[in-house]
Amino acid sequence: MQKFSFRKFMGNLPIRILLLLYSVVVLYPLFWTITTSFKTTEEFYENPWSLPSTISFTNYVSAFEKTSIGHYFMNSVFVTVVSVTLCVLVSFMGAYAIARAKSKAMRWLRNVYISSLFIPSAFMIVPLFLLLGKIHLLDSLWGLAIVYASVQIPYTIFLLIGFMSSIPREYEEAASIDGCSNTKILFQIIGPMAKSSLVTVIIFNFMGAWNEYIMRCRSLRQRRSGHSSWVLSI
Repeated sequence: MQKFSFRKFMGNLPIRILLLLYSVVVLYPLFWTITTSFKTTEEFYENPWSLPSTISFTNYVSAFEKTSIGHYFMNSVFVTVVSVTLCVLVSFMGAYAIARAKSKAMRWLRNVYISSLFIPSAFMIVPLFLLLGKIHLLDSLWGLAIVYASVQIPYTIFLLIGFMSSIPREYEEAASIDGCSNTKILFQIIGPMAKSSLVTVIIFNFMGAWNEYIMRCRSLRQRRSGHSSWVLSI
């Protein structure tokens, strides 16, 4: 057990103070937002910085009843889950094929995926908007999910290729000798071994799809009669 060192503690004290101040700066806006949400409108305008005198759920009731935030939330969940599922499934199979293939065509395809990472997302907005219009997927949650999946595929494949290349081929050869097909090898042998990398790309894709804003504003531009296809960020 290490002994307490006063000199070492004092040497780290400025860093501890800075980290503490940084934590307050980061956490206070979140704390203020949560406490303010329990205030009435009159109480907020009277003193925005004070704690709520009474806990009021009026703002939450209005958000669900007047603005349909519950419906928007479910739309966001749907778009995110569908896009992440499509992206990870396609990228997993594509990365495995590229990592295991030795042909020049696959190496060229890998370079194409890597090169597409350098295309700014802002340049894709107009072409994707026109494409969605031609295939009648504007103002469609399915269209938005497909766009998110397709945009994230190059980055996901790039990450998965590095991990797939590190898996020894002996596992696949042993499974093939035991009679496993290529599909079973991919999903029953490689899949469980690639759990850590799959979880990583799922988290990245989830955050990207959930927080994206610009493309949602362009593709979900209308309100349908009877229900809304808008999502939380809009």
